[in-house]
Amino acid sequence: MNTDDLLQHPDNGEEDDTTLATAAFDFPRARQGAVVPSVPGTTRVTIEVETGLLAWIDTWISRQGGGTLSAFLDDVVRQFKAAKMARQYKQ
Repeated sequence: MNTDDLLQHPDNGEEDDTTLATAAFDFPRARQGAVVPSVPGTTRVTIEVETGLLAWIDTWISRQGGGTLSAFLDDVVRQFKAAKMARQYKQ
């Protein structure tokens, strides 16, 4: 079987990219989830961030000498939490 044969949709003979993909890869043993497991004590999350804000964060991290978005967010949230706790105990 050649590539041209794989591109023909089995039902109507039209080209179909998914036919090639399923013929080229073996998915029966595939599992859903992260390819790389999370570090112990952390949880993987997916969020949407405004493009401009993310660019600003990336620039800020670079100017601070490097680091990761994850470390930056952890730091910001810890500082926010500490400030909230301090205000709560002052009242």
